Amino acid sequence: IGPFGRIKLDVIYSDLASGHHLNPRLLAFELAATLNTLAPLSQPIQSLHASIFSEGRSDRNIQITHGALADYFSAASNGRLATTISTSSGPVPAANVLIWRKWIERLVDEATARTE
Repeated sequence: IGPFGRIKLDVIYSDLASGHHLNPRLLAFELAATLNTLAPLSQPIQSLHASIFSEGRSDRNIQITHGALADYFSAASNGRLATTISTSSGPVPAANVLIWRKWIERLVDEATARTE
């Protein structure tokens, strides 16, 4: 876990794969589907939920859209975990993206419910 209850985007998939009863690729697919219906794909995710963190500080001016995060998990569902994610300032390493753990866990719960 990173600062303030955050988790790095590049470790979310392996974290989910090790601690969830669903097949990790199915879970990534359902997580992408949940993100696709959560908000317009071009809508930026609130910086509280997803932010860029590099060189020891957060950059809240760089935005990640719901569609970009959905694409990230879609790639994971196809067995191709992306090393970068699209942002308002171009591709950023997934390791520099911090996701609020409670937010992603809520989305995982919704994604899990979609399969039941």
